Amino acid sequence: MAEPAPTPGIQERVEESLDYLIREWQGIPQLAAAWPTWDAATRDAFSQEWPSRDERLQELREYARAVVLTPAQREQYERLLHLVALHRPTLELLLAD
Repeated sequence: MAEPAPTPGIQERVEESLDYLIREWQGIPQLAAAWPTWDAATRDAFSQEWPSRDERLQELREYARAVVLTPAQREQYERLLHLVALHRPTLELLLAD
């Protein structure tokens, strides 16, 4: 049975999530550089907030599995996965601090 065609709302959500998450993951090196200057409250707030990004990443994984990504979105998604793999170790060190 064929997958249902993606709705414009889903396509918009995918685009927004890809743009947002690529920016966030590209920013990890700058975040790591600034981290030592942040006070404990700021670090804690960031640590509490970060899981929402992982939730959006999981949502994109589900869209990718359901084959609702356009070829351009698939390319962006692959770029995002590369950024996650590259920067996740740094992020985990910061969040464990």
